[in-house]
Amino acid sequence: LNLRSPEVVLALSREYVKAGAEFLSTNTFAATSAALRSRQLDPPLPSAVELCRAGAQLARQAIGGKHEVLIAGVLGASGAILAVQEV
Repeated sequence: LNLRSPEVVLALSREYVKAGAEFLSTNTFAATSAALRSRQLDPPLPSAVELCRAGAQLARQAIGGKHEVLIAGVLGASGAILAVQEV
């Protein structure tokens, strides 16, 4: 949504600020390279960097200069299973 419907993310984030939120998240929980690679969509998804940058910019717009509202960058688990190799 950060790139395809930014107006929706911005409107929701502004509502949180208006309601007294002390922090906003960047709406980037599933925006990791590994998570995006696992979804083979047509058209392909944007890069993790693009999604995270857009999320941060939207959060900054939503707080509108209110320095008492913090922005939390959020990245969730990739869903990939990592193998541990014995040395």
